[in-house]
Amino acid sequence: MPEGRKRSAYLIPPDHGSPIDNLPNDILVDIFLFLRNACVESKEHAIPGWAIALTHTCSRWRVLATSTHLLWTKVPRHISFEWQQTFVERSGRAPLQLSLHFRASGDSLPPDQMISRTSKACNIVRTNIWRMDALWLLFDSLDCYPNWSHLLDTPAPELRAFEMDAAAAQAAELPRNIFQRHAPKLESISLDNVYFTWTSLHFPELAMLVIDHSDGHSLDRESGMGTLDELLSLLAALPKLRWLELHDFLFSLPLPGSSQPETISVVQLEFLKLYGICEIVMLLMQHLHLSPTTNIFLQLSVLPARVMESIMALVTFLASHFHTPSALAIKFVADEFCFNFYTEPQSYLEKYHGEHGLSPLTLEYQRPNSVDSQTFWLRIATHIVLDSLNLSQLTALHIESASLDVDGVPAWQPVLLVTRALEDLGLKGPALPEICKGLSRLLEDGNLVDGKPEPILPSLRHLTLWDFSFESLVDVARRDLEAVYWDIDNRPVAKDPDTMSNPNEEQQEDVLGWIWEDARFDWILSLRRRAVEWKPLERLVLNGCTGLPDWQWEEYLFGMQSTKRQNGRRS
Repeated sequence: MPEGRKRSAYLIPPDHGSPIDNLPNDILVDIFLFLRNACVESKEHAIPGWAIALTHTCSRWRVLATSTHLLWTKVPRHISFEWQQTFVERSGRAPLQLSLHFRASGDSLPPDQMISRTSKACNIVRTNIWRMDALWLLFDSLDCYPNWSHLLDTPAPELRAFEMDAAAAQAAELPRNIFQRHAPKLESISLDNVYFTWTSLHFPELAMLVIDHSDGHSLDRESGMGTLDELLSLLAALPKLRWLELHDFLFSLPLPGSSQPETISVVQLEFLKLYGICEIVMLLMQHLHLSPTTNIFLQLSVLPARVMESIMALVTFLASHFHTPSALAIKFVADEFCFNFYTEPQSYLEKYHGEHGLSPLTLEYQRPNSVDSQTFWLRIATHIVLDSLNLSQLTALHIESASLDVDGVPAWQPVLLVTRALEDLGLKGPALPEICKGLSRLLEDGNLVDGKPEPILPSLRHLTLWDFSFESLVDVARRDLEAVYWDIDNRPVAKDPDTMSNPNEEQQEDVLGWIWEDARFDWILSLRRRAVEWKPLERLVLNGCTGLPDWQWEEYLFGMQSTKRQNGRRS
């Protein structure tokens, strides 16, 4: 700096922002609540990190945080019991969401500390149930808590959600007058390995009911939680029920000769999920009048001695309620046979083209232990499809199969023979090549309709192949084409350019011809060669397929009407 020149003063740039310390208390509280909801709670140290940050940063934050009752109303189950007590104390009289884990007697705590902790935990429930918004109880063992049911014999006027889990089948049973029948805001009940009577769950505001007995039933409760009549009466008395989920549920069957229960209307149900023995599930379904928009999921198991009775019950149900589907997805694997029914083809297309379409009915039928033969298992699946469904109006079908064939007959051939209106077909699974071969043979043989031959799948327009590897076919084609070599960019180049006017294009066509005329895929070309009076195949989508060189295979199959690939689904 030249001598004599005055040094300019250092200026601190103005801070136009608002320091957090200058924020009013109500804004800080909103930030605290957002932080609580967004932070990942520290399970390793059994302390929620946000609580430490808010109470150990400065005295103002600590005073504001500890005096904000709403901040402490969500009491998670994985923090230490001491911190749970702190949360309850700081929550004041605000609505409380409490999760308590009652541990087994063999826990690491000494017996005297275990007794003290148990007493304090029970006292928290008893003295605060009047303001509970949500209550979740988990019992590792009921041996330490013989009087646990007394925790729930108090009115719960603010309770909206109640969940109770008992590890293993301990025969834990709710009191018949739970909450003294006074929980007028109760909207959700979830019980896992807990017994009860159906009538004890009558809470008019109930919108969600989940019952799970997947760990089995105790010997003295094999009849379940009451009769079918009592279950139906409960459902009829819950006009706001939207979600019903029953896992491995049981009820007493009507005595022979007794009057059958009446069908009840539950058209308000949006989701129905039933897991259990086929005859039990079918019997309940027969007495429910559902809305056409209800989303139904059924997972059926079979008693070894009642396989045929189970099949007949399922066929009768499907024939009565889903006789004429417009779209259908079938999945067949070693231990399970799965249906997805769609009343609107658009829902099917959304689901299998990357969206999240909902199926009006998803049905999973687990293979009985007494059925060892996969061939017999496939026969059962085919029998269920053909005997219960009218496929004449089926427009969309997706088949995923791990089975090859039955006594030399390609899998699902009888189904494909009757789907004359089918426009959209998807094929997936290890059996895809064998299904393709079977379709090729079907096209060669034709199909007789009223004594006249006609092509198989006469209306098919769209075909999707899923997760197929073309590597082996392409390798064979490359080895066979001796007139070309492959450059570093994996392109075919003629050894003698003078022999071909455009060697790349001609060799591409040769390789594609080799692939598509393979016995597994020549049926696709056969569809294109059909007579003009039949609707030709318009679109082929390779979804998740690998190994096919990035050539214009669409133009090869369909001329200039090339189709769009599934972006990101094909390598």
